[in-house]
Amino acid sequence: MHGLLRYCLATLVVISHLRNTGYINVGIPAVVVFYILSGYVVTHLIQKYFPPDRLKFFYMERLLRIYPAYLFFLLLTGLFLYFTDYSSPHLTPSKILANLIIIPLNYFMFIDVAVVREFCILPPAWSLGVEMQAYLLLPLIIRSLLSKWSLGLLSLLIFSASAIGILNADIWGYRLLPGILFIFLSGAAICRTVKTPKLSDSFDRRFPIVCWIWLLVLSIGLIIFSDAMTNRLHPFSSATILGFLLGLPIVSFTSNSSLRVPFDRVLGQLSYGLFLIHMPVSWAFEYFFKIPIDSKRSFLFVMITSTLLSAFASYLIEDKVWLLRKKITTVEYKN
Repeated sequence: MHGLLRYCLATLVVISHLRNTGYINVGIPAVVVFYILSGYVVTHLIQKYFPPDRLKFFYMERLLRIYPAYLFFLLLTGLFLYFTDYSSPHLTPSKILANLIIIPLNYFMFIDVAVVREFCILPPAWSLGVEMQAYLLLPLIIRSLLSKWSLGLLSLLIFSASAIGILNADIWGYRLLPGILFIFLSGAAICRTVKTPKLSDSFDRRFPIVCWIWLLVLSIGLIIFSDAMTNRLHPFSSATILGFLLGLPIVSFTSNSSLRVPFDRVLGQLSYGLFLIHMPVSWAFEYFFKIPIDSKRSFLFVMITSTLLSAFASYLIEDKVWLLRKKITTVEYKN
């Protein structure tokens, strides 16, 4: 069911970028659930296929998952920007390099990586930068009970500080890894309790519940004292907390469910392209047809065209790359 879930989450991200959804930006909870799923998938791969002596193959598999389709859409969007001069793009060598590396995009608040107005070439790619950092660190963290507890609680503390206004909620409570690592670790814990319950430890069984209860209490406290803390509340905090409170039981349910969803794997593949390319498609629609990005017609066009482009990329690239990824994971690791 994770494929269907991913496609629904990607659709919410599209809605958040093309439609005004009010105080709660629905794209933020969707990204938070993506973080939970990432922690789940990373842990599943490591436990099943990648013991410590095969860790380099894990990183290879993740690069093959992210880069082929990403580079395809990056090239497609770059060509559109270059030949149309849409919004006078700043295609400098340093910015192109940052978009190729991906991780620097996560630090757009500190370094200038903007190409189209305030956006990078593929605007949602900043979150890929977070995920790539999580991919680098999670294999080193999840094998140590002490590391999981200490770093998980520290991350939860940083997020809480951002939620009450001590730190910037947008930066430390949604975008940078120190404040959201606990979300990835919660997904990792769900995976261990579902896939290998006999190997799960105190962290796996308790940490997601501790986080869920604490964020519920924190959100209730923020609501009760909202009048006194008006200047310190931020919509990003509310949306991130909502994403975690809803996302944790949703991912737990879909992970435990035996329900088979038709075309689940196909929907999962389409979700990645939809997530990446929808903003450039909306730019193209605005440029060629002079229809505002936030119109209803634009939304329908973007959803259909982005899904078709994603299907084309899947057929042209991802299906072939999947065979390479499958070869990497042919050796199953017995815990």
